[in-house]
Amino acid sequence: MTPYLQIDIIELPKAIKEYEKNRKNEMLQWMMFLENPENKEVAKIMENNENIKEAKEELDKISQDDILRRMALKAEIQRMDQEELIYEARRDGKKEGEQKAILETAKKMLVKGIDIETVIEITGLTKKEIMQIQ
Repeated sequence: MTPYLQIDIIELPKAIKEYEKNRKNEMLQWMMFLENPENKEVAKIMENNENIKEAKEELDKISQDDILRRMALKAEIQRMDQEELIYEARRDGKKEGEQKAILETAKKMLVKGIDIETVIEITGLTKKEIMQIQ
């Protein structure tokens, strides 16, 4: 793009295939690490590549911080619970409002003298529900 900025797009599956042909290429070694740091091949790479070995050690250290992982998990669960409560409140409120509107419509239809079978067909209510309205 410019002498100061370069963007490279790397397709990991293609990089992994290319690694099979050229195992000494450090960029391809990094792609192997990014694809799966637990891979046996990555363990072999770390024997000769100190930078990848250091990155793996740092990743392991971060992953082992149990307190941080628990805090992050707890925060995520709380966020999801809150979203679920909001969703249920909206859903229940909407259903309740829709049901009231249907009952009101059925009541008006019955007052106008429309037969029960037509009211059932239009509102979707049961005969028992309509009888309760009357």
